[in-house]
Amino acid sequence: MASLVTDQFRIFSAKQFINSLSVPTGVSDSVAGTQRQKLYVFVGRSRDWNSERYSGVSTDQLPPTPEDSFNDLSEIYDDMIAMKRISATDLRQVIKRKTWKAGKIYDMYKHNYSSTNTASSGATKLYDSDFYVINSQYQILKCIYNGQSPENITGIATASNAEPIASAGQTSIITTSDGYKWKFMYQLTIDEVLKFVSSDFVPVSSDATVVSAAVNGALDTVLITQRGSSLTPGTYYAKAVGDGSNGVIRIVVDNTGIYNGKISTANIQTPGTNYTYAKVDLTQVFSNIACTTSANMGVSTNGTSYLEVIIPPTGGHGSTPDVELGGYRVMVNSKLEFLDGSGDVPVDMQFRRFGLIANPIEYGSTTQSTDSTRSACKAIKFSDSFTSNFTPGEVIIQSTTNARGVVIHWDSINKILRYYQNEYSGVYQNALINFSGSNTITGQTSNTVGVPLTSYTSGSNGAPSSLTGIIFNTGYANPEINKYGGSIIYYENRKPIARSSDQIEDIKLVVEF
Repeated sequence: MASLVTDQFRIFSAKQFINSLSVPTGVSDSVAGTQRQKLYVFVGRSRDWNSERYSGVSTDQLPPTPEDSFNDLSEIYDDMIAMKRISATDLRQVIKRKTWKAGKIYDMYKHNYSSTNTASSGATKLYDSDFYVINSQYQILKCIYNGQSPENITGIATASNAEPIASAGQTSIITTSDGYKWKFMYQLTIDEVLKFVSSDFVPVSSDATVVSAAVNGALDTVLITQRGSSLTPGTYYAKAVGDGSNGVIRIVVDNTGIYNGKISTANIQTPGTNYTYAKVDLTQVFSNIACTTSANMGVSTNGTSYLEVIIPPTGGHGSTPDVELGGYRVMVNSKLEFLDGSGDVPVDMQFRRFGLIANPIEYGSTTQSTDSTRSACKAIKFSDSFTSNFTPGEVIIQSTTNARGVVIHWDSINKILRYYQNEYSGVYQNALINFSGSNTITGQTSNTVGVPLTSYTSGSNGAPSSLTGIIFNTGYANPEINKYGGSIIYYENRKPIARSSDQIEDIKLVVEF
């Protein structure tokens, strides 16, 4: 039994993904509860790639390929550093960036690409073809006609002075000097460019004027598939025969030159409405636009193979840009800033992994997190008078308890050590042992020795209710989320990215459905 999950399902899923983060109108975030998903961008992996599981396999400049396994998911939770919540406004459907350039044959929009009817580029379906462009004005335009003819069956190359540029809200077809025809879809705003444009992707948007002007099933393109011969010269009109109405095609047969007795041009005279299929019968042509006065081109048999009518997308060109252009990818944009969560996302550290986690759970509970940021690592508080420094990435040991961990970040101002523990040899022996009490902790690279400040508990003895976004109890802080709380739905392994207080990390993730 043959079956297919269509690209329309992928587009539907992309839209549902974004909509799932939106609070219903008139409902507060706290009341919305399970009515919406909570999605966070997380960062992790402070230690270099040539260590632990990947020792001798990967270098720090050549990250390992992600694997979709429970083992990988466990490691991601182990060395996760922090996360920042994103909202529906931080997500957009995106399409591949196809910048207009001269000398290229673009595919034209067609409704019927397949394995036996490929695009000029060889693509077997519309969304894989090069049928739209972004120009220098950040306008998205769809190629309606690329010069295809019996003599140029794949179309013609664009000319150097023929970049398509539309006026604001232009609804008419643009014909450039090289003979290409383009349909203006929308123009990106400055905010859209800054937030969602990358070297590979551009966001899907819309133009209200273009949307409102779109007409369902209105014809705009007819192709000459063969010109014929020994036809009677003249100008003729033929009805578009199909399930729509009022579509009329204008056909010209020359009486001189290279097209003498042949069809030289064929254009849509009247677009009509509601077509999902249409053909042209050249044995039924007329000498007037109203198609009331019969004429004879000299075609003795059914002439439908001479012309091909291109059917527009449902709703008409420009009515639903995400469906028309193939918006089955979603870009997530999140910026990591200095004051995020008052320190939940620490600066002066490195991370090598980032991704998306849905519905993380607050530590020690079953409640979904709703805070804007969350710390995902453990922490230890030292005395304010402590002057030594731990080194990020080094192993720390509490010899009295035999607890071991790896330093994520050392906050030399607040004297807070953030760390993680995992399964690998050299990090702990046998069962995982938690750091505890006032036993000394030693850095194996820095040789720093420190004693946890067990008298420090957030909100007691004059201590603040929280320090740098995390809560301490007798000098120690647990992560703010449960391990395995929520679902990791996407992640990337990258070269090291160094955070500092004088920069903002702009993270753009693209999820394909």
